[in-house]
Amino acid sequence: QLNRSAMCLAKSEAEKAKKTLAKILEKQPEQPAAWLNLGLAYEQTFDLDSACICWQKAYRLAAPKAEQYLKTRCDLP
Repeated sequence: QLNRSAMCLAKSEAEKAKKTLAKILEKQPEQPAAWLNLGLAYEQTFDLDSACICWQKAYRLAAPKAEQYLKTRCDLP
């Protein structure tokens, strides 16, 4: 399912990706890649506040790139 959500994001199908990622996170709330991708999906729909929340969760779970997204897109030091 994580791969499916990444494909949706690549095709700019953010709403589909959000639904897929929500299902993943219901079962595996500690899945850092899902939080990272959910942030990207929110960013595609111009909801940067929600994206930053997702990236913060991904960062706490040690997701690669989460810190980069927080610093470059969320106005964090």
